[in-house]
Amino acid sequence: MPTMIRRTTHDLVADFMTIDPVVIEPDARIEHAERLLERYDISGLPVVDAEGRLCGVISQSDLLRGTGDVNAAIRHRFTGLRVADLMTSPAITVDLDMSLVDAARLMRDEKVPRVVAVDARGRAVGVLSSMDFVTLYAEG
Repeated sequence: MPTMIRRTTHDLVADFMTIDPVVIEPDARIEHAERLLERYDISGLPVVDAEGRLCGVISQSDLLRGTGDVNAAIRHRFTGLRVADLMTSPAITVDLDMSLVDAARLMRDEKVPRVVAVDARGRAVGVLSSMDFVTLYAEG
């Protein structure tokens, strides 16, 4: 019989999120977002203004939606488009002291693979992704 991992309601977003996430500004070119996603092997980036406040999220899914279909995405370059043109806004956010259970329910209910943790000033300080949950359970 497999061992079940039992998490408690005391586990917080701040304890399991990826801190200091890779971010991008809304005026950055889409090609730059693509390079960051590939370089860091991630599927989404918080989009922040010059003060670090969250504006939205740009993800691989947004890039595919921007082209209309997967085949076009493979052949097409996004010449001239900016991150703000394709990002999802507003981003789904969580507080650092939100429980993991509540964050997981929010992700499920909103049907999003990641949420951005923000501080009291609205600055992106971390990302909690579905892969963080997979890692949490895989590592016990």
